[in-house]
This record gives sequence, structure tokens and C-alpha cells, in this order.
Amino acid sequence: MTDRLPPHDIQAEEATIASLLLDSSYLPLLNLSPDDFYYPQNGTIYQAMLDLKESGSAIDQITVAQRLHQQKKLEEIGGAAQLSHLISQCPTPLDCQDYANIVKRMSVFRQMIGVSDQISSMGYSADKDTTEALAKADHLILNLRKNSGGNTLITPTDRAQMAYDRYARLYGIGAGIAVKTGLADFDKILGGGFFPGELNILAGRPGMGKSAMARHLSNVISGNSNVLFCSGEMGVGDITDRDIAGILKISTDEIRKGDYGEELYGDIVEKIPLLGDYNVYFTSTGKDFTFTTASIYQTTYEMFNRHGLGLVVIDYLGLIKDRVGDNRNENLGYITSNLKEMARELDIPVLLLHQLSRALEHRPDRKPQLHDLRESGHVEEDADNVIFLYRDDYYYKTPEEWFKAYPGKDYPKGIVEVIVAKHRQGEPNRCNVLFQKPTQAYVSLAKEGQEQMV
Repeated sequence: MTDRLPPHDIQAEEATIASLLLDSSYLPLLNLSPDDFYYPQNGTIYQAMLDLKESGSAIDQITVAQRLHQQKKLEEIGGAAQLSHLISQCPTPLDCQDYANIVKRMSVFRQMIGVSDQISSMGYSADKDTTEALAKADHLILNLRKNSGGNTLITPTDRAQMAYDRYARLYGIGAGIAVKTGLADFDKILGGGFFPGELNILAGRPGMGKSAMARHLSNVISGNSNVLFCSGEMGVGDITDRDIAGILKISTDEIRKGDYGEELYGDIVEKIPLLGDYNVYFTSTGKDFTFTTASIYQTTYEMFNRHGLGLVVIDYLGLIKDRVGDNRNENLGYITSNLKEMARELDIPVLLLHQLSRALEHRPDRKPQLHDLRESGHVEEDADNVIFLYRDDYYYKTPEEWFKAYPGKDYPKGIVEVIVAKHRQGEPNRCNVLFQKPTQAYVSLAKEGQEQMV
């Protein structure tokens, strides 16, 4: 035996708790349980936060104090004054995950000591069968590895059982598990649509139609499942203007400028209830929502548990405010890695918009290619599907400009080439769709019952 204290770090524990009191959006990202805290009062506070998250309540100094008071545990942790003290000592909530990693590491070390004591006791029990003792020791270490978040093997038996479960579920789903986009040829390329757990990148130059495509897909998909739209560029009002303009088949400018005539105002009011037909939810654009992976994760997690969720749309990558890494490449890689993890953990598809640089416009063939992502961190590596949008009429604004470059060839007004440049579960391919500007909608060019490929 030893008189040494078990590994622990009081400063990391208190900084973790304080960070969550200041910004609870980090809570779903932490691989912690109340037992990971060495000091019981910190574990009690953390459990109160988990209880509030489970009930969908806000998490801050006041709500946590109230929860602890209801549980008759407020005095046990030092009273409301202790929560104020923790906050006053917190360097910054931005490093919450780093603090939590220290707490978890100390917890794993303490568990290792506990496991080693149990194995040591078995070693002194010479009357036991060695095979049985080793099996128990292996089991103790395996559980420790699982609890510490380490990778574990999937045995052949595990895999077979997972296969039974997977195909039984697929058998019972008439339309399959993929989220259909409503564009037959696009769905065909993707193998049926957007699949749960996958990160899809929708990329193109500014003005190529990414946001319009994301809005269109959100509205279509929301007919069958809830959609969460996270925008760092447009507020809900801006998106509503575009939807109303599309419904009325007029330009967005006519909606935005105001000073309506009686007839137009009447039409707007009449069509507003149609917005309720779209099961699309939006993140707040006020001061309460910071466009970071942590806040996106928190909102997605809450919606997933409270309302159900079929798709998350994020517009767009370049506006996400995480600042991790020594350069922009590492920063974007950190972001896409977090979003990929979110997709896999919640088993939902994520559609992440990405804006390409103007470098591709300095070459003869201006259609996007995978190497156009090379300066964007690990975007290509993390993505399951990389989808580019390209329009010839983006570069050739008038038929005259087009015919000068391509005499005798029809002017491709509104034709959008959808290029699936990376498809983790299939081959790259492409198709054409039609963008109808008056309705802000995309329409499949495939004939009924068959798909049209380029």
C-alpha cells in the first residue's frame, strides 16, 4: 500500500465545471461522467448539468443552483457562492475540452490503480485456476479500455450480430435508410440519397447556387423528416424572404424592398402559412448562438433528442468560428473532423457547404475538381461525398457571350451540373439539374422512371 494521493487535478476539474457554466455548448463534446471527477462536489455539479441537458433545460449558474437546491445538494457543494467562485477563477471557456481531457486522463489513471489492485489480489489467491484468473484480469482491462474511450475490437461474432440487426432494419424500411433529395438522377449517383452518419460537402464558387440548393433540399426533405438548417451567413428573415419569393414566383428583391402594394401584401400574408409545411428548424442568429462546431453540436443534439432529425445543413464551412490549429488548413481539418464525428455519433447525414477560392477561374477548364480542396485542410479526407455545383451561365451571362465561345450549341440557361467528385461508397459521377429562378427550385431533368447522367 502507499500513502500517495491518487492522480487528480483540482484546477482542471474546476475549470471544466466553470467553462460549462459559462458555455454549456461544450457539454455534448466531453467524454466525461460524474465519476471521472476526483472531488465529489464537482461530480455532483456535473451530474446536475447532465440532468438539465436531458430535460432540455438551459445550463448556467442559476439553473444549476436551482437544480442542486431541488435535489437538496446545494449546500453539499458549497452553496451558490461556490458556483460564483468557480466562474471567477476560469481562465477561458474556450479551452473547456482541454480541461476535460486532463480530468479524463487523471480518472483513467485512478481506474488503472484500482484495476491493478484487483489483479494484484487475484495474484495472491494462489488457490484459483490461472486460466480463470487471467480471463478476469483481461476482462477488467477491457472494461477499463472501453470506459476510457479507447478503441475496442469488433469480433467476428459481433460483426455477424451487427449484420443481422442492420439488414433486419433495412428489410423493414420500404424506402430505405437514405434521405432522398427529390432529384432522381442525383439520388441515383449517391446510391439512394444522403445516408445516415455521412458528411457531405457541397462546394462551389460564390453565387453558383449552393445556398439555393441547400434551401431547396431542406424544403423537399422536410416533407418526410425534420431538417436543421445552421446558417452563419443568412438570418432566418433572409431565408424566409427567399422562400416566400419562390412561392410567389417573384424576385427576392421585390420582397426585401418593402413598400408593398395591397395586392402583394395580401399575397404574402396568404402564403405565410405554407412555411409551416416545411419541417425545417433554424439556429438562432442572435447573440445567444455562436457559429462554432460546439454550438452546432449542442443544437443538433437537443433537436435530435427532442424532435427527431433527418438532416443537418450547415452554411457554410468558412464562417464557422472555431480557432484551433497553427494554420487555416489545420483549423478547417479540426472543424470537418468534429462535424464528421457528429454525423457518425448521431447517425444522421450532414450537408456542409464550402466556398471554393477563385484560383480555379485562372485555368481554361473552370469546373471544380478535388484538387481545388487541397488548401482546405482535411475537407476531402473527412468527407464521405464531395459534391460540386457548376453552371456555364455563371461565366457566360448572355446567349451572345455563349454563342461566341460555342457557336451552334444551345445556351445552357439555368442548367446546373452536379458533380459528385468523391463518393466513398461508389464511383464519381455527374448529372444535370435545372434551376428555376422564379421559384428558387431545382428540378430533375431525368425522365420519369429513369435517371439522366452526363
